[in-house]
Amino acid sequence: QTSRPRELRMRFTGPEGERIFDSPPLPCNWSSVDAGLQTSGFATLQIGLNLRAMPFARPGVYNAAIYCDDRLLVTYPLSVLHAAPNAP
Repeated sequence: QTSRPRELRMRFTGPEGERIFDSPPLPCNWSSVDAGLQTSGFATLQIGLNLRAMPFARPGVYNAAIYCDDRLLVTYPLSVLHAAPNAP
């Protein structure tokens, strides 16, 4: 809605709702956001996280949530399944 710099974070919760990961503030190039708003009236942010060390300890539905200035924006479900025997 504005080009004011915001603090974006991600949070992951486990199948029982337990918190398993809170990101530090995600880096963002706010000058590109401002430029997008000036030229076209909207801006797009791309967020990339490496989940290799995420502790998906058991199967179930995990949730990834994006927060902006500590307000929940959106959640995404992640299904974790057991790997098939002898799967890479």
